[in-house]
This record gives sequence, C-alpha cells and structure tokens, in this order.
Amino acid sequence: MTENQRILELLKQYLESDPNPEVQKELLNLINRKDSEENIKSAIQQLIESGNLEEIPQPIDLQSRIDAILQVDITPEQPKLRTFNWSWVRYAAAIILFIAAAAYWFSWNASITKSDNNYNQNKLANTTEVEPGTEGAVLTLADGTQIVLDSLEDGVITTISGAELKLTDGQLQYQTSSSTSLESESTSTGVLYHTLTTPRGRQFSLTLPDGTMVWLNAASSIRFPLVFPENERKVEVSGEVYFEVVKKMRGGKTKSDSEPVPFFVNTRNQQIEVLGTHFNVNAYEDDEDERTTLLEGSVKVSPQPHIHTDDISATRPVILKPGQQTVISGQNGLTKPVFVSTDEVMAWKNGLFQFDRTNIHQIMKQVARWYNVDVVYKNNLSQMDFSGTVARSENISEVLKMLELTGAIRFRLEGRTVVVFK
Repeated sequence: MTENQRILELLKQYLESDPNPEVQKELLNLINRKDSEENIKSAIQQLIESGNLEEIPQPIDLQSRIDAILQVDITPEQPKLRTFNWSWVRYAAAIILFIAAAAYWFSWNASITKSDNNYNQNKLANTTEVEPGTEGAVLTLADGTQIVLDSLEDGVITTISGAELKLTDGQLQYQTSSSTSLESESTSTGVLYHTLTTPRGRQFSLTLPDGTMVWLNAASSIRFPLVFPENERKVEVSGEVYFEVVKKMRGGKTKSDSEPVPFFVNTRNQQIEVLGTHFNVNAYEDDEDERTTLLEGSVKVSPQPHIHTDDISATRPVILKPGQQTVISGQNGLTKPVFVSTDEVMAWKNGLFQFDRTNIHQIMKQVARWYNVDVVYKNNLSQMDFSGTVARSENISEVLKMLELTGAIRFRLEGRTVVVFK
C-alpha cells in the first residue's frame, strides 16, 4: 500500500467514527512529516472528489466539534464535473483542517474567531498577564553617559560638537549643521562612538549621521561613529536590525571621478558590504546561526577572519540578490544564497509574529525577547513545528492561547516565566 493510499484510508476511518488512538497517532505522524505534504493534499482531493462522502455517517456532534474547536467557515470551490453535497464536504474539510492544524497547517489569523467561549477550552494554567513590548532604547554616548529614551518627548536630547541628537516621532535622529567641527573633534580625541541598545521588550529606530535609517528589534544593539570617515562607513550590530542605507558618493576632481562610499555592517561572524540598499540582519548571540536577507539592491556577505571550516567554499564571500538569504555559523561557515519569504523575515518590523513550520524553540525565543520573559521546558519538544501569524501588539496570553489551540502544546505563566509542556 502506498503512503497516499494509507493516508486516504486513515482519513476515511477518522471521518467514519471517533478514531481510536492508534489511528489518530498514525495520521498525525504522517501529517507532521514535511515530505508527506503532496500525498496529504492528494488524499484530501481524492476524498472530496470520490463522491463517497455521503456514505459516511455524520456524527451527531460534528458541527459542535467544529464550532467549538475552530470556528471555521469553509467555502468550497465550485465543482467542475459533478455535484457534491457541499455541506457534507464542509464538515469533512473542517475535520481535515483540524487534523492538519494539530501538526503544522494551523493559521491563527485566517479562521479563528477569538471569543471567550473558544478560549474556555484552552485556558492557560495561570491567568498572569504580560503586556507586549513597546518603543524604547538606551543610548550610550562616547563618554559612557547613558540616556534612557523610553519616556522622553520629541525634541533635542543633547548637542555634541555641533551635532543635535533629537527625537522626532519617537525616532532618534542625528542632525549636523556642518561636519567640519565633528571631524575636528574626532581627529583630536579619536573616533567618537555611540551605541543604541534595545533591551528585551523594546524596539526602536534611528537615523544615522549619514542619513541611513535603522530599525532595531528587541534585545539588539548598534554601535556607530558620531561622524563617518570620508572613504567608508562602518557599524557593528547584534540581535536583529533592518537597514535602509543611503547611497553616498566620494568626490573626485570631476563628477565622473566620484566613487560610492561603501557601508559595512559587522556582526560576530560576518561582514556585510553595501552601497545603497535595504536588508535585514539577524545575529542574536544566543543563536548559532546568523541570517542576512536582502530586500532591495545588492550586498556582499563575507565571513569574519576567525571563521574556519573544512568546506573552502563556505569561507568565500557571496553576493545576494533581492529576496535571497544567506546563513552563517561559526562551525559551518557561509551557506549559498537561497530565496526566502521576505514577509516572514520582516514580520517583526511590520508588527507581527509570522511563522512557517518554525520550531517551537525559535518561536519561544522571539516571544521571550519581545515580552521580556524567561522560558522553561518541561518536556522534550524539539521536534514540534508551528505555522501562523499573530500581532505583536497582543498580550502574551493571546499568543500562547493560539498556540494551545493546536492541542499539541500547553503553557503555564508563573510571573515572568513561561512554562512549556505537553
């Protein structure tokens, strides 16, 4: 019996009556395998097109099960060659959707009506509430002075050698009337560096002295000079940072002699060289991998000198095209560029959590950073993946409740600690 035939048989058994635990376990295991996706889709299609759905007895409580668990409203496609009892197909499709949801096809924002009745069945073991993160950061000046930006109103924060540091619509901006005094100050005292840091539970944005715009996710930082040298621009980052780099030209004797001034971003394991482009860097210290994703323009990604691997190709620079991502780790070096979902990569900047078969540990790392909580695991959950989208503006309980709706995982809030268990 082929895998496709076995899935079809299990689906029929699931619909015919309350499935025994062995049937349910086998079906969920098959659905949870990523390489079974095509066979699952094929089996579902065969089941709907077979015309035998009406022969399956309809459980009395099927509608209540669907409404209570999913609140799904499925509108079938128009039939092409034959007419089906579409109300029955709706029931079948809803049950199939429920099964798939328990594995990884669960979409939080597409079909769930968030009501108290729904959540009565999925209450967290503790009702402690944790609010979402907000705008805020700490600016460390060259002399070590720290300025907490969370509660400051718009306006000038301070002035350093002719440079005004100001908040405009909650964004930190560096504005200079002339770079001459700044260059003199840097020459006499050495390069002056500032560092902007977002703690857990905070995010922030700024405009660098050259006009480049930068957004920092929670638990991130950027170190940059108060004035960039004429021949290059360099910054250092950790955590997750999105850049929109402005193109700068270095003057020559004639306009044709002008050259672009490169912009370098350094992380623990890589250096990214750009001229003028939009890209995202994910380089958290508690993650082994660092990811660079290009949205617009072109960047060159190079491993830092300390990166060594047996694969020589993994130590060579790569050029990214828009939509591509490369991954680097200290042990494996740099991967070849691959195309990825930029919507998922940029979800954090757009106010969302967005996952596509993402491991629960990676999901909870994002949750921990944004809500400033600790996470404790009571079971081995390393093989559990989830998909879905939810707003980062929701309280933590809303995010955890949606994960619990899969029926595969549970959470308990103990102050600012999230306990994860089956």
